[in-house]
Amino acid sequence: MRHLVFILFFYTCISFVASAQLPPQEYGRNIAAALKAKSFEKFKALFVDTTDLKEVLSEKKWPQDTSSYRANYEKLLSTAENDCKRIFNDIIEKGEQLGIDWSAIEYHRMEADIIKPGYSNHRVLKGYLNFGCKGVGYRLTGLEAVQVSRGFKLTRISAVSKIAG
Repeated sequence: MRHLVFILFFYTCISFVASAQLPPQEYGRNIAAALKAKSFEKFKALFVDTTDLKEVLSEKKWPQDTSSYRANYEKLLSTAENDCKRIFNDIIEKGEQLGIDWSAIEYHRMEADIIKPGYSNHRVLKGYLNFGCKGVGYRLTGLEAVQVSRGFKLTRISAVSKIAG
């Protein structure tokens, strides 16, 4: 009986941890859903905040030239919410200029590599997200996210573009 309790406890813990660390496809669906709803609050929940950045900054493992890395993260820390709002607004606006009706988008897939930089204990997701709108294919490029204790959190989306073809 004790073994059964332990197994159930272990399975529950593993399930909880796995749900906090979404695989790229599920993470991509969440990004698309936030954009489809044109909800800054949903998008913001997927983006790094000061808590996440402080976690990354607290690491002791930095490259030889730490000043440039620390300076970038310090800048991110001070501007995280403004950057999130700017990226969200830019993506929505540029998408509308391309003819995207955000309420009509359909998630297709996310292509991403997850790497572990030598200077960090946090994995980094880099890739792009494909979606469609009224029969036309589109792509979010330059998508980057860092994995913190709360899961992957966006740090960047470079652009939205129409897929040729």
